[in-house]
Amino acid sequence: MSADRLNAKFGTDTEKQLCTLFRKNKDLPEKLLRKLNLSGGDFLEVYPTGTSNKKSDLLAMYAGGAGIGINVKSARSIGFNQVTRTWLDSFASKIGLSEFAIKAIQNGIDNHRLKRSKILIEEQYRDLLATELSKKSGKIIEEIFMGIGNDVAKCLVLINKANNTIHFYDIREAVYSISKQPIEFSKNGVIQFGDFITLQRKGGDGNVKRPPKSDPKHPGNQIQFKMKIIKYMEAVPPMLTSSL
Repeated sequence: MSADRLNAKFGTDTEKQLCTLFRKNKDLPEKLLRKLNLSGGDFLEVYPTGTSNKKSDLLAMYAGGAGIGINVKSARSIGFNQVTRTWLDSFASKIGLSEFAIKAIQNGIDNHRLKRSKILIEEQYRDLLATELSKKSGKIIEEIFMGIGNDVAKCLVLINKANNTIHFYDIREAVYSISKQPIEFSKNGVIQFGDFITLQRKGGDGNVKRPPKSDPKHPGNQIQFKMKIIKYMEAVPPMLTSSL
């Protein structure tokens, strides 16, 4: 099984565990409703959304029609874990990136794709690109965690699978705080949104033989946002905690 499929299975299993937790401990989803300052009655049900609600992996429903879209991310170690991946042209269209920004990022993807260099964002592009991304950071972080204009997603759930700790965050507060972090670059030109989020070429997907990795349409040539989930959990106090 490929790494992507293993990660997808890992995520699905975690979502099922969280659904079970909500159903067995109905005080938890009702506390969540109050912490988010939302109006609604008794907790009714929670279920996986599939692809029907953008970035919400789960939807918790309450009497009176209230619903909470929940974005679930989990990690076993302190390194980076994927938040989302997409094609540069699609992402650029949603964010409104300039031709300059698209060129700077695409050049880095091509550096890897054509084995010219391991540098994503070259020095010549960094200052101007950082300025543009700083101005659009709020929209970028909203897109990767919620989907722009998505009023369904209300809660970010981060899970440390090493000890089964669960942290619940108001997703809009998380998006706002992350978007205020400075834009920097690693020595290999990976884009850093402060201490917790990076943007890089996806890479990997060695099991995909066709098209070849040198082909722009190979999935390894997508862009990928990653997050230091456990580091964020350690640094940012949650509004609610639980455990699996």
